[in-house]
Amino acid sequence: MVRLDSLGSARFDADIVSIFKASDFTNTNRNPTVAVTSSVPAKTIMSMSALRLKVAFDDPNGTASTNSITISIGDGTDADLFLTATEVAADSTEVWLRLAPVGATASGLDTNVTTQITALGTKYYATAGNVVYTFTGLGGVIPSQLDVGNLEIYWREVK
Repeated sequence: MVRLDSLGSARFDADIVSIFKASDFTNTNRNPTVAVTSSVPAKTIMSMSALRLKVAFDDPNGTASTNSITISIGDGTDADLFLTATEVAADSTEVWLRLAPVGATASGLDTNVTTQITALGTKYYATAGNVVYTFTGLGGVIPSQLDVGNLEIYWREVK
C-alpha cells in the first residue's frame, strides 16, 4: 500500500493505492491461488473506493495461457468482504473499473450497471487486522510467465 499525494488523493477519492504488476508474480505453478496480505492498524476504517485495471494481465508471447485471473479482496475472515471475484485477464471479459458510487448500495443499483459498477465494502478494525488480496488463475495460467498487467486498488482510510 502506497500513500497518495494530495493530487492523487483528490483524483481518486482515496488515501492509499495498492499496485500489482505482472512482474510481481513469481509463482511457477499452473493455475495457482496467490494471496497477498497487507496489515491494517487498530482503530482504522478501511473502505475500498475503486479498482482500476490499467493493463489486463496477459502473456502476449503465448508461453502461458491466461484464460482467467480473478482477484477477490477480503480481510482474512471473509474472502470477498471488499470485492467479489473480478476478472483481470486479457483473454477473458476483464473488468476495467469497479467503484463505489456515492450513496449507492449494491441492491440499489440498476441491474444493467451492476456488472460495471459495484458498491464495495467497508470495515472498521477495532484491533489490528489484514486486507487479503487473492488472485486465482484458471485455464493454464502460470503467473511467472505473464508479460503485462497493471492493477491498482484505491482505498479510503480513516484513523
